[in-house]
Amino acid sequence: MERLWKLPPIELSPAPGGGWAVQSELGLGRAQAAFVPLRNADGRWDLAMAAGDLLPLTAVNDQDWTPVPFPPGLRDATHFLCLLRYDHPWNRPDNTFFVPEQATPVAGRDEVRDALDRIRANLEGPLDTYLVSAPGPSPLLTAMAKSAPPAAPDALSFAFASCQYPAGMLDRPVAHRSLERLADWLRAAQGPVPERLLLLGDQVYTDATYGLLDPARIDDRYTLPYEEFTDRHNGPFATLPQTFLGLRRMTPDDHEIRDNWEPTLRGDWDEERDAGMAAYWKYQRRSAPPASNAVQITEQGPGWRLFMADSRTERELRTEDTVLQATILGPRQTQELEDWLGQGDGGALKIVTCASMVLPRTRIAMDEPLYLDAWQGYPASLHRLLAFLCDQEVSNVVFLSGDAHLACDARVKVRRADRREARFVSLHAPALYAPYPFANEEPANLLLQDLFEFQWGGRGYVCEVAAQVLAAGRNGCGLLRAERQDAHWCVACEVLEPEPVI
Repeated sequence: MERLWKLPPIELSPAPGGGWAVQSELGLGRAQAAFVPLRNADGRWDLAMAAGDLLPLTAVNDQDWTPVPFPPGLRDATHFLCLLRYDHPWNRPDNTFFVPEQATPVAGRDEVRDALDRIRANLEGPLDTYLVSAPGPSPLLTAMAKSAPPAAPDALSFAFASCQYPAGMLDRPVAHRSLERLADWLRAAQGPVPERLLLLGDQVYTDATYGLLDPARIDDRYTLPYEEFTDRHNGPFATLPQTFLGLRRMTPDDHEIRDNWEPTLRGDWDEERDAGMAAYWKYQRRSAPPASNAVQITEQGPGWRLFMADSRTERELRTEDTVLQATILGPRQTQELEDWLGQGDGGALKIVTCASMVLPRTRIAMDEPLYLDAWQGYPASLHRLLAFLCDQEVSNVVFLSGDAHLACDARVKVRRADRREARFVSLHAPALYAPYPFANEEPANLLLQDLFEFQWGGRGYVCEVAAQVLAAGRNGCGLLRAERQDAHWCVACEVLEPEPVI
């Protein structure tokens, strides 16, 4: 019996109850998975197993996410490395001839050490990228045991980005440089570790050639782009640590389906939308959609709350007759966002993400919203949102968006005649990789200094926008930094630009 030890082919998935879930390599089928205990000894990761220790193995396959427990008796292990063992005859390396030797497989120290040495010898990148930290006491549970809520920090950060065009034969060395820059920033520990990595759409391009050379078979079109997306060794996220990938949250935009997708007169029957969203749930969310099919994500942590809106699949059909009433989030999600914004939160930082830019507005087609893809193209949604923020005097709100391939920082004030007002920040991410100039927004098209009036609910409002374009390049990752100042949060945005190619 030949035993083949390998690293997982795609990154681990956070398990609902804590820990990590694992899949084996597609085509190789069933395998045995284990978390190998490690410790750092003199700058080198070494096995934290005694001579007589046996490592329990868990059966996994290439179709389902299987939670794999950490081994008991952690000893002095500080980190763990997930390894897969394929128990196949040497001449039958596939799922059909998987033959576990015993009902509860285990691996001894010498076998594990030999496997670790082989993997380390053939690994091109750093081993640290694949490690996860040893489980420790949860800060939240510790605080609950003391009958006190976890203390809110005075400083927060969130990484946010969108639009990772796939690498081709010639541009592979540069296609993933934005995420490599983020990985370098994380290793340098230049500030608080981001609470989340928020990806706001176009994580894949199912229409990478805009219909010219895309796969004809619809199942290939919504599978092949994700093979690179999930590739742990060579994909766009290969340089990011596994623990940080567990903080990744993703919502879709048009290229998960096709360029500039929105509802059409065909109604509910839309083969591209259904296939694209099925792939999104399988590969990006790694779960089945809820009964409501709601895509939005809500989370919270000490000092912050997050609402990741779906500004693509919930938008309503627009025609010349309906464009002034159509909503970009749909009626249900619009109400849920307003309810969420109106909740008491003790001065928490409220982060709302959506793929489409909220503000600033653009010059081209300003008076023809039917031809605009962002919030400006849905006047009812934009005006309702601005009026709600003003009426409720909602504070500490930051909107994050992507899609336009241009980093921008907009400071917005909305007021009405009785002096009610609200102030918020709208930040736009650059593209992670956008090689085609025709797909990029132009700074000259943005109304960076803007003042406009609008009516909503029988009241008149004035909106002022003071914005600036950030970073000289088109590619990079956004970094939101927030510092608490009394009851308010002071927000700044930094763009982590990749190093220029020489």
